[in-house]
Amino acid sequence: MNKTKISTLLLVLGLLSGLGCGPDAKRDNPLDPVNGRGVWGTVRNSKASPVPGAVVTAGPVNINTVCDAQGGYQLELPGGERYILAVRHPQYYDAADTIDVPSDGKLEYDFIITGKPSLSNPRVNTYVIAHENGQLDRGLVLECLGTHPEGQASLDAYLFYAMVEGKTYPADSSKPDVSVKKYAWDLNLELIYGTIYDPESLAAWIIGKTVTFSIEPGEGLAPRQATVPLFSPVPTSLVPNNGAALALPGNLSWTNAQASGVDITIEIWQGTQKYWSLTTANVSNVQCTATLAAGVYLWLVRATDGDGNSAAVEATFTIP
Repeated sequence: MNKTKISTLLLVLGLLSGLGCGPDAKRDNPLDPVNGRGVWGTVRNSKASPVPGAVVTAGPVNINTVCDAQGGYQLELPGGERYILAVRHPQYYDAADTIDVPSDGKLEYDFIITGKPSLSNPRVNTYVIAHENGQLDRGLVLECLGTHPEGQASLDAYLFYAMVEGKTYPADSSKPDVSVKKYAWDLNLELIYGTIYDPESLAAWIIGKTVTFSIEPGEGLAPRQATVPLFSPVPTSLVPNNGAALALPGNLSWTNAQASGVDITIEIWQGTQKYWSLTTANVSNVQCTATLAAGVYLWLVRATDGDGNSAAVEATFTIP
């Protein structure tokens, strides 16, 4: 073969080689059959964070896959067909769309899905306060946790409610954390029932009733429930009482209604000002070492059991 023919052959081979590379080459085309046929993409939330563990399903063929740690997925699907592509994750609202997979390669399709709030740790505790005049106040302290996969700030778009005896109450307060908020309610029995003519019977009536916690708007969100526990017996026989004089440092004593397993908190108040407090366990007297000006003070003993139910009693004393 002479040099002219060799040069021509090399030129042709070079041209053929050039057709197989560069930006227009089939191998670099996202619809390249070499890379298979189907759909691929990323699932992210509304904060642009990946959603690992999301399940992406193509229907009606029912082919699915699970997103990796970066939220990425890919499905091998016959080309030239239309599919319903759906994504599901237990902490997010479902999303779906219709896609047309090309006959000569893969389609890129990214999802942005919205997180949904959830309720957990529903809790109901009872409280009793016995005043020095013999009046008893009873009520419920309710708590639950609100969680959102996109952060606790996202919970601000929702309202949290508790339903007791057919009446619904918005949460009194919330305490934020990184991804959760603790919601709380303080419901006196008079708030729930109105005028109470037989306190003892009513207190017995509400025991065992169901409290339902819910979120609004809450389409597709499961409520949570808890039951009302027993009311604890209050401590008795506080000394001093009825405004009796107390010399400081002085002894404060009482009789516990529960033999053991309770935390005891002692507080001294004058009006809305708390001057002294002490928390201990399973004792029936303490030494008050507070420095108090002359006047009349209210003191209370609160017993709280291991479940969080509390019972308190109040009395007054005078510093001469």
